[in-house]
Amino acid sequence: MKISKYTYMVDSEKNEVIFYNARIGYNSICKLNKSEFSEVFNNGKFAEVDTKVINFLQEKGHLVSDKVNEDIYMKELYLKTMKDDTLQIIILPTEKCNFKCIYCYEELNNGKMSIQKVNQLIDFVQKKLKDKKSLRVEWFGGEPLIEIDLIEELSSKLMEICKKHRKLYFSSITTNGYLLDLEIFDRLYRARVLNYQITIDGTAEIHDKQRPLSDGRPTFDMIMRNLQKISRERRRARIKILLRTNCMIGASNAINDYLRYIAENFGEDKRFSILLRPVMDFGGTRIKEIKNQLIDLKRFGKLLEKNYEYIDADVYKTLLSPGGQICYAAKCNQYTIGSDGTIYKCTCDFENKDITMIGTLEDGIRKSDYCEWLLDMNQANEECKKCYYFPVCMGDSCPRKRIGCKEKFRCPIEYGMMDSILKILDKKGKIELHK
Repeated sequence: MKISKYTYMVDSEKNEVIFYNARIGYNSICKLNKSEFSEVFNNGKFAEVDTKVINFLQEKGHLVSDKVNEDIYMKELYLKTMKDDTLQIIILPTEKCNFKCIYCYEELNNGKMSIQKVNQLIDFVQKKLKDKKSLRVEWFGGEPLIEIDLIEELSSKLMEICKKHRKLYFSSITTNGYLLDLEIFDRLYRARVLNYQITIDGTAEIHDKQRPLSDGRPTFDMIMRNLQKISRERRRARIKILLRTNCMIGASNAINDYLRYIAENFGEDKRFSILLRPVMDFGGTRIKEIKNQLIDLKRFGKLLEKNYEYIDADVYKTLLSPGGQICYAAKCNQYTIGSDGTIYKCTCDFENKDITMIGTLEDGIRKSDYCEWLLDMNQANEECKKCYYFPVCMGDSCPRKRIGCKEKFRCPIEYGMMDSILKILDKKGKIELHK
């Protein structure tokens, strides 16, 4: 018997040791008191003692047979990750935006998708959907709600295709929420847009500095009015709204006030959840002006610990699962369609088309460029392969780094603050203690 190479351990604040195994995922998280831990593990080596403890750790994936080469499990995980029966399309109906966020990486040059491109997109989807079981559409931008008419038109056509060929249809949207009044919400709901990601960067004072309108006017109050009306007046709507909050150093002191405000306004509405993220450097010109305000992951982890009572533990069920942080751009059957008909894999760099562009709706996909983006475990460096977190990201949480930038790989955010995440789950009573 030996300790799994994918197991990570951290001391809790209660004289216990917390375990997490990246190959098993969220369900592996458990803990032992220090006395039991000392009996089982001596200087990192396994000792055969209490059978109940051993069985417990085996069931959770932390102890494996000496004969097992755990690398072979990665083959099955790879095949499961890459064999996807869902066609995933990210559509930018426009690349224009009504905001001017201080960290935005987009240049926002292209306007509304033309009728010609709409027709080409429909043809593209019909061809790609033939051997798939479902279609998943994500509306993105710019700000997609600027072109709500186009979203309705395209949604109608895509849903008709799925109905005709008996395919499942799913739809979501990433929006700043400023235009999301009840009329627009109802139109989206009829178009079967059921999942929303809306960014609110803290209290009004902070949010309005980071995410003003393009003319500089504030946006917080309008977004909150929209969301409060949806929460109060559309209670039967089967939706999920994720409030994403991007944090910088200057905002960290006020985050508790913001989280308390959200809890007071939406805490009873289980359709709403919060995801806190550090502002990241995805390129562009604006980020250079605020680089000294970016928060490092350890400090960000401590910020989450301090506000653990507001953290949604369920978010980590996906983020800490095997394959849970392999970038969408590294997967098969996923395409991003720009409003000008350009086909990308990545949504984080529309300007460097020599890196991110894999074709056009008019000319089709360049196979060699497409394949270069796909996950390949053999491309992962040795440092990644030896890492306990490898099953979660497989060394490809950011293929853009691997392909064009030729920079060092980028580790997932959760990897950089794993200690804090496990302590948060412990404080929230989510971790099983062996008894």
